[in-house]
Amino acid sequence: MKNKKGEITSEEVVKLVLAVIGISLLIGLTVLLYNGFGKTETKQASATLEKITIEAGKLSGENQRQDVIVESPNELYLASTELGNNFCGNNFCLCLCKDKECNEQHICRATEKFILLRNENGKEVRVLEQKAPFGVELLYKEGVFYPFNAVENFENTLLLSTEVTPLFYRFNKDYSEEGIWEWSFDTINWMSIENEIVQGSVWDGKKLASDNENFINAFNIFIKGITANPNVNYEEKGKEFLERNGVKESKAVVIFQIKQ
Repeated sequence: MKNKKGEITSEEVVKLVLAVIGISLLIGLTVLLYNGFGKTETKQASATLEKITIEAGKLSGENQRQDVIVESPNELYLASTELGNNFCGNNFCLCLCKDKECNEQHICRATEKFILLRNENGKEVRVLEQKAPFGVELLYKEGVFYPFNAVENFENTLLLSTEVTPLFYRFNKDYSEEGIWEWSFDTINWMSIENEIVQGSVWDGKKLASDNENFINAFNIFIKGITANPNVNYEEKGKEFLERNGVKESKAVVIFQIKQ
C-alpha cells in the first residue's frame, strides 16, 4: 500500500518481492516438469553419450574392441536408431530417454557409424534398459552396411517399435563374379535378399516382421528386374534403391555389448 505521500511502503515491497519469487519458482517447476531432466541428470546423460560416441569413433579394424564403464545416469533407457529424424538430422542417432518408447524426454547425439545394442544375453535390442554402473564392450565390425528397419518407428516421437531392430544390408563381392545383395539381423549370419527366413543363431527359421519382409521382397524384385542388362552394376543400382528408400550407409558398425 502507499502512505499519505503516495510512496510504496516497505510492507508492499516485501509482498512484491515474494510474489516475484513465487512466480519464478512456479515457472522453474513447470520447466523442470516439461523437460523431465534435472540439471545434473542432463549433464550426466550428455557426458555418457559423449563418452560412448568418442570411444566408438576411436575404433578401426575388424574386431577391434574397447571396454567402457557407463557410470550414470541410473534410470534412463539407451536407444539406437538408424533414422535421426528431428533429433540427429540425417544421421544415425544414440539417445538416452526417460521412457522405453523415447516419446517423452530424451537427449540424443549423432553418430558417424551405426551402434548396434546387445543386452547381457547377446540379443540385439533397439532400446536397452540397464541400471548404471555397468560394463560394456564396444566391438568394431568392418565393412559397408546399410541399417534399416521398415517397421514404422517414427511418428512425432523417436521410437514406437522398440522390439524390432534394424536389419543390415550389404553387397557381397566375394559371393560370385557379379556379387550379391544380402541382409542380416546381427552382422554375423547373412542371407540373400531372395530369402526372407532367418538362418542361423537362436532365430533360425523365424520369419521377419511383415514390413521388413515386404521391403526385402521389393528389393529382390528390383534387382531381378535389372538382370536382363549384362552391363548393369548391381552394387550401384542396389545403393540407388536403398537411397531412394531413405537408407543410409554406415562405414562399419560398432556393437555395444553389455558385459555380464
